[in-house]
Amino acid sequence: MIKVKKEISRQRKWQLKKIKQNKCQICGKSDSSNIKGYCLEHSIKKREQQRILVNSVKRSLNCKSYREQRKKLKEHDFICPKCYTTHTRGIWSIAHRKEYQTFTCTCGEVVDLDIY
Repeated sequence: MIKVKKEISRQRKWQLKKIKQNKCQICGKSDSSNIKGYCLEHSIKKREQQRILVNSVKRSLNCKSYREQRKKLKEHDFICPKCYTTHTRGIWSIAHRKEYQTFTCTCGEVVDLDIY
């Protein structure tokens, strides 16, 4: 059997180099929470894409990407309970909380800000 030597694309070489350097293979950002070759932002995107692809209903809330996402939350941040994207409330909206008690996420979910 003859083995054919395949060329590796320049993009894949760049990705392998970044993985070896313990950086994100998409953006090249050095992140302490490197999850399988991705920074936190891209691991969350990858996780949600995979959930859609396999039509998953349940969430594994104890996996590394969820744990790291909860660690990175700041005082004024919150997570949408439907799509699990992190949103930051501005100082202005905190000062005027009585006017803005709900927030509509990009997925269409209405989040009650009083619980945060």
